[in-house]
Amino acid sequence: MMPNRTKLLVTLGMLVTLWAIPAAAQDLQGMQIFAPADVSPYGGAASRANLGYFFSFDGLYWSISTPKTSYIGLPPTDPEGTRTSYWGIGVFPFVSSEVQVSGVTTGSFEASFNPGTRVEFGRVAEDNHGWLFSTFRVHKQTEDPEYFNGVPIIFRDPFGLMNGRVFADPGPPPIIIVQPLPMSFEHVVVNNEVETWNVEFNLLYRTPQFHRGGYLEFFLGPRYMEVNEDFNVIAEGGPMADSRWFTRAENHMIGGQLGLRYFKKSFRWMLNLEGRFFAGLNRQNFKQEAVLGSQLINNRGQINYPEGWSGSTSNTALSKDEWCPGVEVRAELRYQLARSLSLRAGWTGMWFDGIARASNVVRYELPNMGIDASDNRQGLFIHGVTVGVDINR
Repeated sequence: MMPNRTKLLVTLGMLVTLWAIPAAAQDLQGMQIFAPADVSPYGGAASRANLGYFFSFDGLYWSISTPKTSYIGLPPTDPEGTRTSYWGIGVFPFVSSEVQVSGVTTGSFEASFNPGTRVEFGRVAEDNHGWLFSTFRVHKQTEDPEYFNGVPIIFRDPFGLMNGRVFADPGPPPIIIVQPLPMSFEHVVVNNEVETWNVEFNLLYRTPQFHRGGYLEFFLGPRYMEVNEDFNVIAEGGPMADSRWFTRAENHMIGGQLGLRYFKKSFRWMLNLEGRFFAGLNRQNFKQEAVLGSQLINNRGQINYPEGWSGSTSNTALSKDEWCPGVEVRAELRYQLARSLSLRAGWTGMWFDGIARASNVVRYELPNMGIDASDNRQGLFIHGVTVGVDINR
């Protein structure tokens, strides 16, 4: 469910759209969209910028950068990230041991390209003042599930919950040996998903035409953007069978932006260069659901299983606020098909700081997992190609 702030922004966008449609329809009727293009030589009507209402639709093929590589489990550099584990083998000398460290990282995540859409519309009046509404959404970027076998995942264990019997002899005299057990799983599946969307509204001013035919547009306005990520792990088999944890990091970025657009028409072609600087607040929401050792209730106290722990379930929610600057750059080339109809293609790149990623905020601790938001300020890079159509832009 969308937060109230998101609902408000979407509602404002819909109101702007409803307000603009009747007037835009009147303007479009006089545009003669499919009339022949004016391709007079440099300096003529073909080099002048269009006025009135405009509309653009783009198909996107964008990629979202992967989170910083982290261990699934405590890293070996952590004071408790190295664990000497024991287990019973049923024959003399009854017990075997090994030194364990977490065996899986998120380094296999890839920044794949995914489709999306961007819609922009606005108006430039005779006095060169106007407005621009823009929104985009990129489809969810999903990593193919990664499968691992025989994987150690080390948890901080301050209460010795993963200590258990590795040997028991009823005697007489009775002999019971309790040692730290392995923190490993027979099968582990890891999956990561991230998605983003954006909405903004800008007031703009267009300069008079330069001597060589180009224009500058300055724009200023509010912007809201979300980047939401889910990090999922399912671990089965072994002394902690079965466990799973699902962690979500939501980035709700809202603030103001300054923008600059340069464009120049020549015959049927137009070069378009844009830059935006964003500065705002990122409201980070973290959520986690974790189940550890769901099968231990059936195995508690047996050889090679915890002596007194029956597993745990936890639900964690946490919020933080962070400063979030960002930059967006666009480069496009447009080809005019008719008087008010053009095709365009280009590249868009965005960088934002102060972004939280789900796989980097997991707290690996027994009996309950949770959120460790100390690493919640990462850089995020989004980029890719765009192909679209313009009406009167």
